[in-house]
Amino acid sequence: MKLVCFLPPDDVARFAEETAGKPVQYCVNIDEISFEEQRDSVFVLAYPDSRSVSRLVHILRQDPRTSLQPLYTTEGFGKPLDLLVDGVVTDVAAAATEAEPILRRLAELDDAVFHVDVGDYLRILALLYSRPDRQLVPHRVWLDEHAYAYTLLEAMLGSAHLVASRLAILCDWRYLQRRQLIDRTSHCPVCSSLQLNLVDHCPQCKGTIIEEVPFMQCLLCGHVAEKPSSAEEGFMCPQCKAMLQQIKTDYDWVQGNFNCRSCGNSFTQPDPQAHCLRCGSQAPVGRLLVRQIYSYELTGAGIDALKSGLTIEPADVLNETNVVASHFFTNMINWLLDFCGRDSCEVFTLIGIRLQFAGQVDAEANRARMELLDTFVYRISEKIRNVDLLSRFRQDLLWLLLPKTGKPDYQVVLDRIIALQQEHRGFEGEGLQFHTVLFHAPEEIVSGETSSLLLCRLEKCIMASTGLNQDGMQPCSPV
Repeated sequence: MKLVCFLPPDDVARFAEETAGKPVQYCVNIDEISFEEQRDSVFVLAYPDSRSVSRLVHILRQDPRTSLQPLYTTEGFGKPLDLLVDGVVTDVAAAATEAEPILRRLAELDDAVFHVDVGDYLRILALLYSRPDRQLVPHRVWLDEHAYAYTLLEAMLGSAHLVASRLAILCDWRYLQRRQLIDRTSHCPVCSSLQLNLVDHCPQCKGTIIEEVPFMQCLLCGHVAEKPSSAEEGFMCPQCKAMLQQIKTDYDWVQGNFNCRSCGNSFTQPDPQAHCLRCGSQAPVGRLLVRQIYSYELTGAGIDALKSGLTIEPADVLNETNVVASHFFTNMINWLLDFCGRDSCEVFTLIGIRLQFAGQVDAEANRARMELLDTFVYRISEKIRNVDLLSRFRQDLLWLLLPKTGKPDYQVVLDRIIALQQEHRGFEGEGLQFHTVLFHAPEEIVSGETSSLLLCRLEKCIMASTGLNQDGMQPCSPV
């Protein structure tokens, strides 16, 4: 075990004196450590300000070589920062005792789990395995567009949409199980925003200038009618002519009708519509996207997968999810190319999508752009059919495989993606460039071409800046 303590330069002498004789490495800057040699390290952040601590925590949690290591602070800073660490310790030496159970379980894992290129799935499973008393419980963030955040995972993986996608897939593979339903959230069906304003509309003309007409029930004779004219002594029942003076004794208010001042229509129930404050669209309440927020825990199958290094089974991919790894995606294309060679009636379509922004920006704005890209990719995965496969080869390069889909049937899926692109341009996607290349089999198959050669050829087509039509489509013919 090696203790690594980050602290201000002025405190180094004092801390060194307090921990004399103990194996502690004191650092002022993150550049003073080697990320390749931290398998047995315990990190303690002794900075008094939250800004310095937040910067160090995000660096350590984001790098796969240090993201699983025990991490402590010497004072609490409140949520969400305290959710990114394993606890608060009174002194540096106390961190060694607190971290011992975590290090013991991390020692059981293969070195591949700590490699710089380790997959997101293994990192999530290893995080839960090394902390068996900890569940993945979302933290409510009312300013966040998702309302809830898995704060630690988002710091590790870098994107809320990536976290949501990975958790859904791990549940499909039964490596995680949903522990408890925390909440249900309703989102705009166009931009997925939570910023919705519910407005009552007239069912006939869809106007919003409506008013409720109060109804009153006479408790003496039971008559129900619109609110009658009042008198000094009270109200008069139009049926029994009794003077109604005492509410709950002589009369009571009941739900009445609504009148539309635009068209004059009278109705008992208005038509509620959700007005999105982000993109300006309107949708009936029944058409809102409803997402369920869960807490998660590790399963026995997840532990076995973690220790064996297996995180994916092809049968599970085909049955449960349409977002697949690049190697599986290329294998599927090879299989379809071979099948087309044996059966001339077999058809499929391959769509390549390149996303990029115009202009250079600073680091903060670039992170916002990457978040927008992740959002766009996540929404594409929601729009495509269950039988289609989606794979992300690079941050800006997507491939869609549409089995049993030729000309012109692919247009249905393509129209959904183009509409999604226009929606993003409308409310937040200014500068997002969207280029697409199409490949149809068997018409455009080149004899002897493998999936790797095919994707390389198509990527050259999609990188070309000329020959794009108004939708950003560039057909690619055999060479």
